[in-house]
Amino acid sequence: MLNQSQSNILIEGAQGADLDINYGLDYPNVTSRQCSASQLIADAGISPFRVKDIIMIIRPYPIRISNKTNIGIDIYSGDYAGSKELTWEEIKDRCNSTIELQEYTTVTKKVRRVFEMNWNRLKYNVMINNPTQIVLNFAQYIDWKAYRCNKYDELPSKVKDFIHKIEEVTNTPVTMIGTGERNCDIIDLR
Repeated sequence: MLNQSQSNILIEGAQGADLDINYGLDYPNVTSRQCSASQLIADAGISPFRVKDIIMIIRPYPIRISNKTNIGIDIYSGDYAGSKELTWEEIKDRCNSTIELQEYTTVTKKVRRVFEMNWNRLKYNVMINNPTQIVLNFAQYIDWKAYRCNKYDELPSKVKDFIHKIEEVTNTPVTMIGTGERNCDIIDLR
């Protein structure tokens, strides 16, 4: 039998908060269930009184599914809750990447749509989930000089400014920063 007083369990949600059927965006373009931290805890059968930390993972440019259906019909919406849709070429130019940037959806392998950060949606999702800390992934998309950095002091000021804005908007500390695709491409401030 597991001694629960000495065990730590990490529960990971599979969908972003904006895909939550109740608290997300634009039904029917959501998943069929709730994605909030409280729902993940309930689904795991764990008392909320046992939760020590809620870690929210975000990216500088939110993503959505592809614009094209399986039969080639364009479902372009043009924005994400008021945030402008960008191209991967624009992200590459903004961060001065040395490589082509493009991401694909997990299941359909279509090009992901990418948008400007929506600070109001971030603030809203923090209100719903009440995280104790935030992880910023893909910091290199802000400034490619952050690519594979392992020390906070090495981060370019553009990335540090973005982190400060996250903390200011959410009143939540950014404790980890992802800077590349490898497991070791992370800055842990905890």
